[in-house]
Amino acid sequence: MKTKLLITFICVSLYFNCNTTVDFIPDADYHKEFENYSKKSWEEVEIHLSRPDQRFLIVGTIAVRDFEGTGKLKDYSRNIKKEMFDKKMDGIWISTNKLESVDDTIFTTMDSRGKTTHSYESERIIKIWKGYAFRYKN
Repeated sequence: MKTKLLITFICVSLYFNCNTTVDFIPDADYHKEFENYSKKSWEEVEIHLSRPDQRFLIVGTIAVRDFEGTGKLKDYSRNIKKEMFDKKMDGIWISTNKLESVDDTIFTTMDSRGKTTHSYESERIIKIWKGYAFRYKN
């Protein structure tokens, strides 16, 4: 009985907790310490859907993954801005938006005779926004 509850809990928590990720892949010359950083709060970090007008330096790439495939970028802008503020970025430039399919996930439990007792299968389409994290040049 405890095993069944544990497996159910794991499946449910994976489903509800893995809806969105914000991944930052830094370039080789990225340093978190940035003495010219002027943003006072995470709300000042900018999200651009086209190339910014000011001169900037790209210091890494960013990938925002929506595992439900139903969200909009503005739904996740708060988390993105907080993540980029922690990394001392002035903003991000989103360059692509696409849908990708993810391989099936299957959880199966069996009893001592090898018979299936529980099974869970998931096939998903995820939405991915990719872009560049940048700092403005002075």
